[in-house]
Parts: sequence; structure tokens; C-alpha cells
Amino acid sequence: MARISSVSSKTKSPFDKFCEASFSKMDADSKVQLKNSLLSDAMLKILSDSELSESLNAFFENNLNISETSRNTFVHRNTLVYRLDKIEKLTGFDARKFEDAVCIRMFMWLKKHG
Repeated sequence: MARISSVSSKTKSPFDKFCEASFSKMDADSKVQLKNSLLSDAMLKILSDSELSESLNAFFENNLNISETSRNTFVHRNTLVYRLDKIEKLTGFDARKFEDAVCIRMFMWLKKHG
């Protein structure tokens, strides 16, 4: 059983495959320009904060479900809500809304791979 999970953790998610396909044909300068134009200082600050970025990752892995995320990460539900509110206050993006969540996830991917 552990072997299967370790293999599946190395496979790329559909989101990662989509981003890779979308950005693979861009030259390095275009990627830097895109990253600089999309990633505000506030968003970079959020993504550089390990507590907030780990909370976002867990929230996305749990399909934007606050209760599941808090259970799986052993973080009190109110703490998770506070972190999501903080992210919204600083960036203007509410990770609980689908369109904003997609943008944040894209920003996270760009920061990591861009």
C-alpha cells in the first residue's frame, strides 16, 4: 500500500500538466515578464510565508473544504479561516471562491516553476 502512495505522489497532477503545457513554449524572458506582472508584492509575501502557503496547499488538496483541511492538518477551523481571511485582506483574492482559488493556484505554480 505504501508503495502505491509513494508512486502516486511523484506523478504530476492534471493542474501541473496543464500549467506545464501552457507555459512550456514560452521563452524565459516571457515567463519572467508574466511572473512579474501577475505576482504582486503582497502575493509574493503570502507565498513566501510557509504557514500561509502550506495552509493554501492543504486547502487546495482538500478541494476548498475548510472542515476537511482543518481535520487533515490538525489546525483549528477558526485558525484556517483566519489565515484565509488574512490572505484575502493582503491580496484581494479569496481562496474560498473558485475563480480566486484558480488564480492563487496559478500564482503558486508560477512562483515555484517560473
